[in-house]
Amino acid sequence: DTDTDTDTDTDTDTDTDTGSDTGGDTGGDTGAVPVGGAIYDIQTGVVPTDSEVELEGVIVSSALRTWSSSGNQGFYVQDPGGGEWSGLWVYVTDPTELTVAEGDMVNINGTVIEYYDLTELSVTAATDVTVVSSGHPVAVSSVDSAAVADWENWESVVISVSDVTIETDPDGYGECETSIGLSLDDYLYDYTGGVGAMDVFGEVRGAITYSYGAFKLVPRSADDLIDHTPYDRPCPADACVGDLTEGDLVVTEIMYNPSAGPDSYNEWIEIYNATAGSVDLYGLVVEDDGEHTGTIGVEAIIEAGAYAVLAIGDGDGWAYEFVPAGWYGGSVTLGNSGDQVFLKSDTLTIGTSAAYAGDATGAGVSWQLSGDYTDGASSGSDALWCASTDAMGVSGDMGTPGAANNSCSSDTPPDLDIEF
Repeated sequence: DTDTDTDTDTDTDTDTDTGSDTGGDTGGDTGAVPVGGAIYDIQTGVVPTDSEVELEGVIVSSALRTWSSSGNQGFYVQDPGGGEWSGLWVYVTDPTELTVAEGDMVNINGTVIEYYDLTELSVTAATDVTVVSSGHPVAVSSVDSAAVADWENWESVVISVSDVTIETDPDGYGECETSIGLSLDDYLYDYTGGVGAMDVFGEVRGAITYSYGAFKLVPRSADDLIDHTPYDRPCPADACVGDLTEGDLVVTEIMYNPSAGPDSYNEWIEIYNATAGSVDLYGLVVEDDGEHTGTIGVEAIIEAGAYAVLAIGDGDGWAYEFVPAGWYGGSVTLGNSGDQVFLKSDTLTIGTSAAYAGDATGAGVSWQLSGDYTDGASSGSDALWCASTDAMGVSGDMGTPGAANNSCSSDTPPDLDIEF
């Protein structure tokens, strides 16, 4: 009898403790995410914004993005099975020493945030991300875009859509409209080279993101663009980029450190057409010495013996009074401490500037090839370049965009307003 009573008391006490623990956990772990279905709970609002959470066993679904002019470094993750509400962007405040790869299974400690209506998990350092194992498949959800009423359900999920037609050339922000109602975005991969209006893809994969009031499809690499059929575009000029040879286009001016506005909007280069006929610059690749490239994705015809300005953007939001003939996008960044410009086609390097040093000019002053020279060999010689001395409209910056440069060997000094 004594043993029986003791067992009964012990069991009763244990059950009572269990009830007590349940109450304690509920109160103490408000906002905590359970293992399994964790991303779903974050994306559907079960876990509120500003909650500190721990994700376990999620799959990295994109490579780590470590460079961005806007600071948006991070990577995508998914629950292993994919599907609606299964994806999340992980924003990493300091990606130094963080190493993750697509297919890694990871545990992550972070804080749920809303960044302009995009749900994110914010982590502060590499130590907040633990790689458990590698080589896992990334679930790709096949989606019929015509049946999607709200892309919110697919935010940050890797999806696949079939029979995609590109409806517009890529713009200055690396985006183009498509037949599925989503723009392609170069957020993770610069797809713009060789892609233009009327191109068709049998399948396009990528993660769904949200920015500037719209959902967009983000290819992660060239492997996400499948069965590409380029539009057979007729050449509207005497020659197109694919017809050019070395020296046909010459780099004649570089504005690498504009003062009138931020570099991210106002950097530009000037090129000269050294051929005997007009050239359409559509498809021209611009590259810096860090091998960052951007492609002119609009029709931009430059006449024989004429100059054209190509800029980082289409002129929206910049400080100058003229409009660039074409734009190469934000991947190309002309370093203020030194850089070099290359003009390329798919098969060869058409033109190369001399390499400049950081003290080649002051802020807001373009670096220009002497107006006595308009050939490719001269453009490659730094001894023939100098700082511009001509004011550009009302911007206060110095340069001669779209026009012949002054001679660097001129004996006439610039008109300086100096008081002694």
